[in-house]
Amino acid sequence: MAQARSPVVAPPARQASVERVTRETKIRGAVNLDGTGVYDVSTGIGFLDHMLEQLSRHSLVDLTLRAEGDLHIDFHHTTEDTGYVVGEAVSKALGDRRGIARWGDRSGSRPSRSRPASRFTSRTSTARTITTSSNPATRAWRAACARRSRSIRAAPMPCLPPRERWAPRN
Repeated sequence: MAQARSPVVAPPARQASVERVTRETKIRGAVNLDGTGVYDVSTGIGFLDHMLEQLSRHSLVDLTLRAEGDLHIDFHHTTEDTGYVVGEAVSKALGDRRGIARWGDRSGSRPSRSRPASRFTSRTSTARTITTSSNPATRAWRAACARRSRSIRAAPMPCLPPRERWAPRN
């Protein structure tokens, strides 16, 4: 005797679309979280288009986005509102978030310890980035500066290049 099979119920589609209209922008976006990484993005900002395309492609989330904004002024409002639209569409597509848990809540990993290390001096690090030189004084200065930087207890030493580096060239 064959057993009766229960009907297969497809999970709800995790898709959403959002439209945002402000004084500066008009943006429409749609996502499919269970997609294949297909994208159709047009914001008028080349780099933003590229980044959204890569997000879609590598996360396998289908993304469709059209943006019109005040690009003649700057990219700020279009970029900001595009982020809002994509974020809100993903949030809507996730729905009630049933079955989603933080990875850290379910893992058996032990707490880890991190120790940030920062060096606060009166000079920015860019003062140390200068071109290489064959001058012995410059090499000696760099070596002293490097030794000083590696020492944790060292008093702040201004790592300024030798005077000749700032002197005008004839």
